[in-house]
Amino acid sequence: MIKSNKAMTTNLKKQSYSDITKGILYATITGILFGLEYLAVSWVFHHQSTNFSALAISTVNYCGAFLLALFFLGWRRDFWKRVIPSVKNHYIAMLSVGITIAIGIFLLFFSVINSSAGSTSLLERTQLLFIIFLGVVFLKERLNKKQILGIIISLIGFIGISTFPSDLSSLVICAIISAAFLYSLQSFIVKKYVPDVDGLVFSFVRAGIVSIILLVVFLIFEGINAPFPSISESILLALAGFFGAFISRYFYFEAHNLLPISFLNIFMLLEAVVVVLGEMLFFNFVPFSWTKIIAGSIILSGIGILASSKKE
Repeated sequence: MIKSNKAMTTNLKKQSYSDITKGILYATITGILFGLEYLAVSWVFHHQSTNFSALAISTVNYCGAFLLALFFLGWRRDFWKRVIPSVKNHYIAMLSVGITIAIGIFLLFFSVINSSAGSTSLLERTQLLFIIFLGVVFLKERLNKKQILGIIISLIGFIGISTFPSDLSSLVICAIISAAFLYSLQSFIVKKYVPDVDGLVFSFVRAGIVSIILLVVFLIFEGINAPFPSISESILLALAGFFGAFISRYFYFEAHNLLPISFLNIFMLLEAVVVVLGEMLFFNFVPFSWTKIIAGSIILSGIGILASSKKE
């Protein structure tokens, strides 16, 4: 059964300086790694050998991530001793997260195919609005004035960097916002129903559930003969998934033990900064823009204010 964590009202002032610092570090690592995963997926789409689908890329990305995680952790008996009781206690929460993320990752990669990684990453950051709402209204989280200022500045930078292409279709916009809502539900479920979450175990089980769902759906709707990424593309996608969908999620879930979700998810704006600047400066997928450089700097300034607020 899902066990509700009734003691959910979170006040940063009650937490130790070291815990908050660690939570900020974990959230920062998550944002950067997830952004790099987006860039890898974007690169594959721009250089793909065959015209494969969003479902195919999602399946390779997550199955590859899970197989690599299984390779590194599957032989450790002490790890399985942590997995089994965690699954018994939180299997409903794990299944709920797995289903929502399987749908969410498909919607995100569908959007990348039909727009760009930068546009998808930017609009997907609207999940911050869902998360702040869920955290403040349902989890009774409270933020101090300096943290609210940091959030406002970061959101101003987000608006400045979010210059979406005019041909972004209504279908793609709906897909991205739907994915954003599903990802915000993940954070809410973990924070409310999995107190003291074991980040490594939860990331591992999550990757396994998502992989199984995507693989089954792919085989049913597209079949084994459907266009598929090449070996080199599959390796890149698997590595990207391992760092973006597994390693980064370990840090992300561990951060849930240390920070309110309305606070830690602001650091996920780093993902959008990494993706937009990466596409613009290194891949030349989008034109160079000083507006986006300045907006990215504003986002980082807001995050800096949030990071410094831990001292209060």
